[in-house]
Amino acid sequence: MRKINLKSILSFLIVLIIPLFFNPFIQDYFSTGKLYLLLFFALVLIFISTANFIFSKKINPKLNFFEVFLIFFNVSLLLSTIITSTNKIQALLNPNFGFLMIFSLTLIYFLLSRSHLNIFLPLTIAVSITSLIKIFISLKIFKNPYLVNPFGNEIDFLIFNIFVIFFLFSQVLKKIKEKNLQQTLFLVLISLFNISALVFSSSEIFNKNQVFYLPPFYLSWNAAIEILKNPINAFFGIGIDNFSIIFNKVKDLAYNQSSLWQIYSFNLSRSTILHLLTETGVLGLSSFLLSIGYLYKLVLSNKNVFNKISLVFITLVLISLPTSINLWFLFFLIASKINEKKDHDYFDLQEAKILHIGISVFLMIFLSLAGYLGGRAFLSEFYFKKSLDGFAKNNAKETYDNLKQAIILNPYFEKYRVSFSQLNLLLANNFYQQIKDKKPEEVKEEDRQRIFQAIQIAISEAKAAVSLNYQKSQNWENLGNIYERIIGAVNEAEIWAISSYQRAVVLDPQNPFYRFKLGQINYSINKYDDASRFFEQAISLKPDWPNAYYNLAWSYYQNKNYDKATLMMNSVLSLLDKNKNKEDYEKAKKELDIFKNKLSEEFEESTKSGELNLPQKDQQPKLEPKLNI
Repeated sequence: MRKINLKSILSFLIVLIIPLFFNPFIQDYFSTGKLYLLLFFALVLIFISTANFIFSKKINPKLNFFEVFLIFFNVSLLLSTIITSTNKIQALLNPNFGFLMIFSLTLIYFLLSRSHLNIFLPLTIAVSITSLIKIFISLKIFKNPYLVNPFGNEIDFLIFNIFVIFFLFSQVLKKIKEKNLQQTLFLVLISLFNISALVFSSSEIFNKNQVFYLPPFYLSWNAAIEILKNPINAFFGIGIDNFSIIFNKVKDLAYNQSSLWQIYSFNLSRSTILHLLTETGVLGLSSFLLSIGYLYKLVLSNKNVFNKISLVFITLVLISLPTSINLWFLFFLIASKINEKKDHDYFDLQEAKILHIGISVFLMIFLSLAGYLGGRAFLSEFYFKKSLDGFAKNNAKETYDNLKQAIILNPYFEKYRVSFSQLNLLLANNFYQQIKDKKPEEVKEEDRQRIFQAIQIAISEAKAAVSLNYQKSQNWENLGNIYERIIGAVNEAEIWAISSYQRAVVLDPQNPFYRFKLGQINYSINKYDDASRFFEQAISLKPDWPNAYYNLAWSYYQNKNYDKATLMMNSVLSLLDKNKNKEDYEKAKKELDIFKNKLSEEFEESTKSGELNLPQKDQQPKLEPKLNI
């Protein structure tokens, strides 16, 4: 009987399962789901290698230059995480470009490169299954919510499908040369099947209703150049999971005039290579370029045409598309095929008992610790998803308890803290709604304490998110939003709200929304001069924003500056489309007449509907006496 090769079986399963895998029990079915599957396979490989080493007392340390450069690449990512990443745990677990993702794929590469398996065969099966799913979805054969594209997005599926079609085409040519008609026809049939799915996928990508938000290439380039101005950042990068920080610094006024302006920031660069340079610096980019350069050396010295095409293809993909776990998986597959290892030289540690015991103990401790921490991280994602499900069912207790458990298991994820702060703010508002119609003397102390506790937790969790990454403007925005919502219930809340939004402005100076919010808060506390100043700044950053002109008009009006108020309201009318924004247009036109006739008593009645509402002081919760935070 033929001996079963466990490496080949495991390699086949990994390549087959990963492209098809998604996990509906966590929030991000696709990228994060694949990340934890990669971590699981990595731990399995470490376990098998550890067991094999303990019993055989042999180690295979022989590496070629590609593998040495690959290890340097992993080290550069780890150094970037440790030295320049602000939230190091979140950076480690980043599913699109993080150390643990690359480390897991590196371990899988070592398995695949030594398994002597045609790894493109299980990949072809996986992509063909996805093509079948894609055809079913496009033709609406089955209306099942669980029938989804396992890749998570059309672009990644398109890349894999193109690659597999190239592979099938190479196999068709091979079978034609071998004069194997039956296999040739079968491969042609599979190729046509995948091409059909490719057509459906391409039509969706280029359909006007299908929008993919990608950062402008020139801003991605500017972000990469910006890090070179600081020696530490130039060498180690801005830090993994920190791209949005540098993007906010290079964002310009032209961006505010584009259709993307309401997306305050991007977490990924337009190009994987530029993202690599931006987050890991010259150290990370050079180690990767050395490794891919060695692959080019191998393919140029080899007659395998498909390997050449594969390497050129993945290089172009990494240059032109944003980083993702799928693209990195494809890169490591291609690398393992190009750099297949056929030699097995081992070091025998039979006589070095102390070294053998030391390595064995280290591997077991590492495996146990990695399994424990990885399990906690996965469970935190599981409970976070359960909290979202509870919120969708309007079950407050389920939402609260599961989100709290997610934070206990992993207190380092900013999204958990931000969500918990908003949830407690919502609870405080619900408690307030229950007592708002009561007289002050009728409000029980326990009701006040319940509101006070929810507000305290909301502020505390928002501050926790800021402390996890104080360089992200979105975290300061969330804190400012919390304080803004409790103006009228908490002493000096407006001061803290203004301070938080000002910090957000420092970190994202070209964002008109933060200036707009500062104007709204100042307006709500009757500081109309300051409100006008911030609305003017918002307009200077976004000159075609009707809402900013509208708010500025009312700020001028409250200061009895009727000429400027009239001028600004005329600007609102010139920017609004009569047909698309009919309700807002009529509203602004009516208020323009009020300005002209100085009918301030009609202000409250005229601002009840439409998108252009300005927050009024009586919309804020009020408690007497106010709470002290």
